[in-house]
Amino acid sequence: GEQVIESYYGSESKPEFNSVLGFPLYQSIERVFSEGSAPAQLAYRLQQHMKYADPYTVVNFVDNHDVKRFLAAGSLPNFKQALSVIFTIPGIPVIYQGSEQAHKETRQAMFAGGYMTEEDQYNTESEMYRFIQSLAELRTSHKVLTRGTLSILDASEFGPGLLAYRRDYQG
Repeated sequence: GEQVIESYYGSESKPEFNSVLGFPLYQSIERVFSEGSAPAQLAYRLQQHMKYADPYTVVNFVDNHDVKRFLAAGSLPNFKQALSVIFTIPGIPVIYQGSEQAHKETRQAMFAGGYMTEEDQYNTESEMYRFIQSLAELRTSHKVLTRGTLSILDASEFGPGLLAYRRDYQG
């Protein structure tokens, strides 16, 4: 997956895109946190992610308009873990509209009259909104989470389990 994504950057003599969407990472996040696959799969994907020309500009996501919402099949605690990963690894975390309100339906609108919505959904006091806000504050308060290197410390190879990684930045 990373080889295909890497090709979109072009070459030194013919540059193309400055950044890409991290679909290979998304797929591993989905498998591990929603489907219960071994965290070693995500550890491998994170190691590959770090091989991009600039892993700090790759757009990381848990769900978007082209895929089913995480919560369509995954649990709220697992959704929080998946979001915690994209906020603590290299890349740009992107939250799809409605995820901060724990939407389960793909493309469900946030405001009254939109797709599958009879009333406004935007609530800055919702549990998910506040959780994502805390992740954003954590990330922007610590340079290591935006620019640090990433090292895998451990990852379970069979079934659900442990994924531990370390970030380092200027000591």
